[in-house]
Amino acid sequence: MRRILIIAMVLLFSTTLPPLSAECLRGDCTNGRGVFLFNNGDRYTGQFANGAISGHGTCRFANGEKYRGRFVNGQIEGRGVYIYKNGERYEGQFRNGSMHGRGTFYFSNGDRYEGHFERGKKDGMGTYYYNSGYKYVGHWKDDKKHGEGTLYYNDRINKNGTWINGVFQGAP
Repeated sequence: MRRILIIAMVLLFSTTLPPLSAECLRGDCTNGRGVFLFNNGDRYTGQFANGAISGHGTCRFANGEKYRGRFVNGQIEGRGVYIYKNGERYEGQFRNGSMHGRGTFYFSNGDRYEGHFERGKKDGMGTYYYNSGYKYVGHWKDDKKHGEGTLYYNDRINKNGTWINGVFQGAP
């Protein structure tokens, strides 16, 4: 019985691989410019301050996505470009790692939104260009048309009025 336990323990410990460690591959990853590889496979190339990612840089994520722009204390912050693995892209302002402020989102189906974002969602004034020829100009809230807005088709007014939670309510 003791012999089986010893063999089981040897097999367990011999097949357990040590965890990957995060490391500075080159440069100065404390106060300067360098290349840093994270445990999960993400790779950052850019500026560091006080041991944190701060300044301009590029992060290539292990899942195939990429961000190029400003970082503050390891957080995406300020102006940048985020490219999703499905081909969608956001160019604009970020706050606390989320789309926040003015920006443009390019959808994989050819649609495009230009306007204001808040905490990662369309919010405030913006224009949505549909690849079908429609265009909505107006207010947004929580990613939905909300407030006064106009829907155009081929530059002619289709609907003009009030929207609530994405549903047209009628003319004011």
